[in-house]
Amino acid sequence: MRSVLNSNLEIDKQQTLVDGSNAAAQQVSSEFDWNLAAEGGLRRPRVPKANSEGLLTNETEFNYVSKVSVGMEKRFRNGITFAPGGSYSQNLNSNRSDVLADSVSAPSLAVTIPLLRGRGTKATTANEQAAKQTQKASELNKDRTTAKIIVNATHQYWQSVAAKRNLEAEQKAGEEAADITENLKKLSEQGELSILEYQSSVANLNLRRLKIEKSAATWNSTRRKLARIMESGHRIKNLPVSDNQFPNFGEEEHLILDENVLIDIAFEQRRDLLALQRKLQSKKLNLVKFRNDMQPQLDLNLDLDKITLSYAQSLGRNLSKGRKRASSAELKAQEIELQMLKQAISDEVYETVDNLQLSFKSYKRAHKAYRLLDQIANTTRDKVVQGTAARNEYLSALDKLSEVEQIINAASVDYATALAKLRLATGTLPIGSTKIQDTLKTLLTVPTNG
Repeated sequence: MRSVLNSNLEIDKQQTLVDGSNAAAQQVSSEFDWNLAAEGGLRRPRVPKANSEGLLTNETEFNYVSKVSVGMEKRFRNGITFAPGGSYSQNLNSNRSDVLADSVSAPSLAVTIPLLRGRGTKATTANEQAAKQTQKASELNKDRTTAKIIVNATHQYWQSVAAKRNLEAEQKAGEEAADITENLKKLSEQGELSILEYQSSVANLNLRRLKIEKSAATWNSTRRKLARIMESGHRIKNLPVSDNQFPNFGEEEHLILDENVLIDIAFEQRRDLLALQRKLQSKKLNLVKFRNDMQPQLDLNLDLDKITLSYAQSLGRNLSKGRKRASSAELKAQEIELQMLKQAISDEVYETVDNLQLSFKSYKRAHKAYRLLDQIANTTRDKVVQGTAARNEYLSALDKLSEVEQIINAASVDYATALAKLRLATGTLPIGSTKIQDTLKTLLTVPTNG
């Protein structure tokens, strides 16, 4: 499981989307950063020339003046813009006429207060809050993708376990068939057995060897699929070796499940549903912004010298109207998508519960059949030893026993997978900071409302 979480390309892809949404949210928040501006330079104004007595004459001369200005500006989240600053000028020439002062310092302060468009925290921070909702939605979608991959890996692991058990069962049956065939060969050579019965045993042995080869191929195939989930490279380096045991499912009384309770849990926990709700909230915030943009731009401007009102308005307002209509349509589509997802979640919970209960019943019935057939096979083997039953009858009993064991393995896979899928359907599979061991334990239990 650790390999799956660390090497899966789809999870890596989802992480890049999360990083992208984080970057987008960071960009939007820059709207409220402090901005610094500075300027420095030299100018050369022409000024009247003074005579030796300091009186102005009709002649002019160039004077060199250096000037430095610094200003800062910040838009606060209530919509008000604050811009302090200052400038300093230095006369580089001596001028006896005092037309230009030797130095001048001038502070500045400008405050812009929006009265209509852009007024208030709700409208001003709408873009920032919408970006944060989108950021959170991308994280939730990543968690949902991770949960899907974990359940898929779980299913593939149990498939590998079943394939290994099927192979071991075929190999065991093949060894017994080989021993019987060898004994039949000796009896046939001694004239104590018809050649026809021996040849039938040989044919049966060849069929068993074919089944062993197919079972081995199936096991390798399931291991390759599991390796593909675990590894991110183009080539599979090592085939994973699974265990050959299923968990002891026991008598599961909690299989009497309340689908309505599980659906309520899913509506609270499903990451894809929560992500869609975040996106819906983002659309609502965008609509707030576009509605505010339809108002005229009426600002109160304050500085150290004056107070003014400024007004601006598009007469057609086609841009703001179009944005508002498009945002309203997107919001409506998102609301419909949310309802459709809730319907799909309900259907998924109902179907998963049905599959869980059916697979558990199949698992129990197959075990019961296996115990009965195992008794039949043992009894038949005793009869063969006593000479009251043919050896081929024992081989036939082994065939049925092997078939039922494969049914048990398939039912075990279905049941273990259904448990994991119920966790996926209800969104109750722990993702993130939870220990991997806890996640694995959760995969074999049903969710509760506790």
